[in-house]
Amino acid sequence: MTEGPSTHRRRKVEIIVEQTLAPSVLRLIDGCGAKGYTVFPTSGGRGNTGGRGPIPVSRVFDTVMIVAVCEAQVADRILAKAPAVVGVGVGVVWVSDVDVLRAEHF
Repeated sequence: MTEGPSTHRRRKVEIIVEQTLAPSVLRLIDGCGAKGYTVFPTSGGRGNTGGRGPIPVSRVFDTVMIVAVCEAQVADRILAKAPAVVGVGVGVVWVSDVDVLRAEHF
C-alpha cells in the first residue's frame, strides 16, 4: 500500500461577523500572527439573532465569513482576543483541527 502525502496539523478559525466589523477582525488576525486569511461573503442563514435572507433590503447588515488556518498558538491568541471584537455585534466564532499539505503556508 502506498502512503499519501504527509500532512501537518493546524487549527482553522472561522469567524462570521457583520461586514462593518471585518476590518477589526482582520487587524486582530494579523496582529496575532496568522500568515493569511480568506474572506467570504455570506448569502443568508439563521441563528439565535434570527434569520438573514439571501436578498436583503439593505446591504448594511451583510455578513462575511473570515477563515484563518494557523498554528495552534496563533489560533489561541485569536480566540482569546476575539470576544472583544466579535462580541459587539452579530458574530460567531468556531475552531477546528485541520490537516494541511504545505505547512509553510500556515
